[in-house]
Amino acid sequence: MNTLTRKILATLALTAAAFTSARATDFNSSYIGATNGLWNVPSNWSPSMVPMNGAGDTYNVTITSRFVGLNVDATISNLTLSGTSGRVTATDRNLTVEGATSLISGGATSAECGTHSTWERGDLLDERHGTAVTRIAFSSSRHGNFEIFSMNPNGSGVTRLTNESASDTSPHW
Repeated sequence: MNTLTRKILATLALTAAAFTSARATDFNSSYIGATNGLWNVPSNWSPSMVPMNGAGDTYNVTITSRFVGLNVDATISNLTLSGTSGRVTATDRNLTVEGATSLISGGATSAECGTHSTWERGDLLDERHGTAVTRIAFSSSRHGNFEIFSMNPNGSGVTRLTNESASDTSPHW
């Protein structure tokens, strides 16, 4: 085999190795930071990286008994909110869950979307009762201060449930 052929084969082997090592990974991320911590801080997560689908990598996120502030737009595969207060709060940010959002354990598990925020949920499952969710209660400041609303899992049929001068937060069924 001549030198040129060896160089071509070596280049092809290195190229193949680079593509093989760049395969997508499916991560299971758990929030381990302090309550009221921020989404975009890698040390708040285990493993220590901000969960955000991209470059073929996908994230299944679990938040247990903590409030997490969504301070970046994020897209993840699945979200599990559990414990007595697993919660994501957002203002001017968007959270997209491409798969399912599961609510498990007791207590107030929810997502709160403030002004100009959305939470695209995918399928919403209530694993406490083994059923799909038919209505969602959420808190939003879309009318000035926080009020409680309900809606269908696909985001339609929004109904304002409270109208108080004080903020109404932490809805749960």
